[in-house]
Amino acid sequence: MRICQYTIKIRFIHWLFRLILRHYQFKYGISIHHTTEVGHGLYIGHFGGIIVNPSAKIGSNVNLSPNILIGQKFNKSTETFEFPVIGDRVYIANGAKILGGINVSNDAVIGLNTLVMHDVKENEVVVGQPAKVISKEGSALLVGSFL
Repeated sequence: MRICQYTIKIRFIHWLFRLILRHYQFKYGISIHHTTEVGHGLYIGHFGGIIVNPSAKIGSNVNLSPNILIGQKFNKSTETFEFPVIGDRVYIANGAKILGGINVSNDAVIGLNTLVMHDVKENEVVVGQPAKVISKEGSALLVGSFL
């Protein structure tokens, strides 16, 4: 993905790397488009079922788990599509769905099978369908449990 971003001005090489990227997207079941803005330190622990909209933005040191969707939502009032913005050091657990023009702030945690359609503030832990805040300790809660 990063090589496709860097070679966008060199036509032949860019298309070659896009074909290679497409091959690996099918092989591993991870669809992150080369135009998606992704910060450094993206961590994907396991392969399979990860779909990220090309217009979504992902911050640094984000942890993506299997079977997640970061997708768009159509806003009827403005007649435009809205895309999520994920902050830094965010953990997104298995099966989570993040839809629409929402902001997931830094150090947030999205729990298992959570449907997020509203903003998640900094250091919040959200779970459920629809997402409800259960803690304000954020991803520091995860890091602290492994130390």
